[in-house]
Amino acid sequence: MPSEGLVKAIRCVNSGYTQLAPGLLERIVNQNAEVVNASEANAAVIVGLTPREVDVAKLVAVGATNQEIAEKLYICESTVKTHINSIFTRLNFKNRAQLAIYASSVFGHTNSV
Repeated sequence: MPSEGLVKAIRCVNSGYTQLAPGLLERIVNQNAEVVNASEANAAVIVGLTPREVDVAKLVAVGATNQEIAEKLYICESTVKTHINSIFTRLNFKNRAQLAIYASSVFGHTNSV
């Protein structure tokens, strides 16, 4: 990595962002995610989410930060956190990575909400 890229990465991490090598998230998702098709079982789980929680989950799937989600959906960042915690409870997830992998497999790689 060129020194300018390293400095930028350090600044991003220091600001609270996660720094991943290009293509790493996709490899993680591909290696760890079960192949999920919108089957009745998955549809039943998704039905348990509110429409706004589905919107939040889709944005988590594409790697959006809480601030980016809040701006895109015109809601407060604290509301985003509330939605994410509710999704964790409803889907029995412990962290954002589990949600991102699951949502990515269910919703595909979409940036639309």
